[in-house]
Amino acid sequence: MNNLVSEQEVIERGVYNEVVSLLAHMDDQDKDRIALRIASIAKTKLASVVRVLLEKLQQDKQNRVAIYFILDKVLQQDTGGLEIRLVKKIISLASEQMRETREATNEVKVAASNTLVTLASCYFDHVMYELHCHLKPPKLPEEFILVTLGNLSSAYARKCIPFVRVTLNTMVSMLEFVKDGRLRQAFCGVLEQWSRAVRLFLANWEKCSFPKVGQLRLCNHFLPVYTHVTSNWLTCEEPELKQAIIKALGPMMSLLLHKEEYQDQIFEHLSWLLEQYNENTDVFHVTKSLSQLLEVSGEYKIPLPDGKFQAICSALHNQLCSQARPLSMENHTELVHCVVQLARSSPEDLIAFLHSQLKIKNEAVCVTSLKLLRAIVDADLPETRLKKCLIVKAVKSTFSDQNATVRKTVLHFIQRLLSLQSVENCAAWDMVAHVFTEFSVSTSKLAIPEENTIQTLCTDILQSLDTSVTGMTQVLWPRLLEYVVPVQYTGTLKPLCRCLTELAEKKQQEGEEAACLDYDGPVKLPTPQGLLARLLVVASSPYAGEGHGCAALQLLQALHQNIHVAVGEMWGVKIPSLLQYIEGNTENSLDHVQWEHMLLQFLRTSLGMIDDSAWSSQISLELNQQMASYTSPSREKSFLYKALGTSLAVCQDLGHIKSQLHQFLKATDYMEAPERQPPLPMCLTPDSRFTPLQLKGRDSCLTAGPDSHLSATSPHHFAIQFCLV
Repeated sequence: MNNLVSEQEVIERGVYNEVVSLLAHMDDQDKDRIALRIASIAKTKLASVVRVLLEKLQQDKQNRVAIYFILDKVLQQDTGGLEIRLVKKIISLASEQMRETREATNEVKVAASNTLVTLASCYFDHVMYELHCHLKPPKLPEEFILVTLGNLSSAYARKCIPFVRVTLNTMVSMLEFVKDGRLRQAFCGVLEQWSRAVRLFLANWEKCSFPKVGQLRLCNHFLPVYTHVTSNWLTCEEPELKQAIIKALGPMMSLLLHKEEYQDQIFEHLSWLLEQYNENTDVFHVTKSLSQLLEVSGEYKIPLPDGKFQAICSALHNQLCSQARPLSMENHTELVHCVVQLARSSPEDLIAFLHSQLKIKNEAVCVTSLKLLRAIVDADLPETRLKKCLIVKAVKSTFSDQNATVRKTVLHFIQRLLSLQSVENCAAWDMVAHVFTEFSVSTSKLAIPEENTIQTLCTDILQSLDTSVTGMTQVLWPRLLEYVVPVQYTGTLKPLCRCLTELAEKKQQEGEEAACLDYDGPVKLPTPQGLLARLLVVASSPYAGEGHGCAALQLLQALHQNIHVAVGEMWGVKIPSLLQYIEGNTENSLDHVQWEHMLLQFLRTSLGMIDDSAWSSQISLELNQQMASYTSPSREKSFLYKALGTSLAVCQDLGHIKSQLHQFLKATDYMEAPERQPPLPMCLTPDSRFTPLQLKGRDSCLTAGPDSHLSATSPHHFAIQFCLV
């Protein structure tokens, strides 16, 4: 037996010497390393290490904060096997030093308090008992008893629930005796943290192991302390105390709101809370308290009185708009969260309020309102999903606003709306059409940097369109085709063609009837000839617009049955080979002459398979019409001339050919190089159905009159004499 005791003493002495040696070499830089080393020793010698640290806490007053720090690290590991006598000694010593009024500094008290909170992980009841021993009215507790009590509820919310009634009943009997501002702050801290603990418990009811406590009974315990604070402390002038009151009110109000008979009392104090936005205080805590109240109101559908609802809307909106003092990021986030919570309780009233703000001709007010509408859409709440039409209607009221910041904010709203999981029942097409309108408007103002930003944003929105979103196909098909032909939307063609290709393929999967376009329907669609002409012109410059040539050809293939039934099989072979040719080259390596020849041959073959003179006549009209949209000189316009010649070469309508040549020759500007190469040579290829002699006719003579653009020596003059005598 003596040998065993002797051996234990040796072990204890070895631990003592090692820990003391480590403590002797500790400074601020090595504190973490030494704490980890001592905690490592404690894994196998917990009691021995704790005894050494307790001894040093009593002896070394200068290093108490550092020793508590190490003790806290040691106690963070499993301390379930620690003998109760030693546990009580830790609690007693920490409690005593935490309550010292003269010798102990605040740093020591904080460290001692933190150690008790850590120890409570395994010995909660023992720590709580110690704290309650010092809650004996009418004697007031020391400040750090209350601080520790609050921190316990933050760390171990569910464990605190059985102590709610006794703790709050004890506290309410003390409140009338509390005159010191600092102690009032400590009481407010306890009320704030215990209210949060109860809210957490109610949100995780099923996880609690002890007998369930009634929700309303728990709320009842807070009413006396809430009543005392709101009746006696709201008029305080101390900024720190007022801040503590604000932080405590939110959690308490959100709890008491559960009980109907308390609601009027709670709503009465909303005015005081909102007034604090006008005071010289940290408004984040005002917003945080308000948000806790609104969360309960929204979740449990507790309606706010009309006057209070409007007051809250105005206060939140003013905070977000105000430029008097900058908003912190956390306050901005919380303010927006409050507005979203209002949307849960009364969505129509909130949307109406924001719509009214959009009518105010002020950039900050308008932009803030639009951002809040976007936040509501982004939240995708069940309460607002059926109200999206009202939201879109409000946003549409700003479409005529020329302010660049407002326009960008509208586009950001549209981007978010179109990225939802569903775009049904929200007039989404109006939003899509507005994107194209903004793109077109900004095209003429690209010298202004903000217009560049707007145009880029428009393109980003179109690139992010997801045709798999519920309702998106119905929104976009076939109306999106309206924007393929007009040249002002050329910059959108890559995402536009990609999206239309996906939509056309979806429609094909639904069946031939679903995929067939109704050219005589309510949507003003481009003609099949117009689509073919436009997409071939786009493909003639395949690497422009970030490579829109491939997208144009892919769309052409997807639309084959809507262009003409005769081309489907041939296009299924030819278009992939054209795509392969583009993908196998770059802008620098592409032989543009060869590429144009391939496209023109593709057009000639397509028209040959269609074998319809009226159809071929129509495409020549489309080519002629689209020519006016391009400047001279340009590769696109040059290609259009050649395509026009190709289409006339296969046309069987002699009258149409003469008419087109007549129109072309009259309209040609001979000062421009591309226009000095007419389509006539293309008409007279060896495989053409018509010869120059067949084009002659006594009613088709052109003469160079005084108003003609033709000179007697121009190449076209001789062409006319040759073909149209």
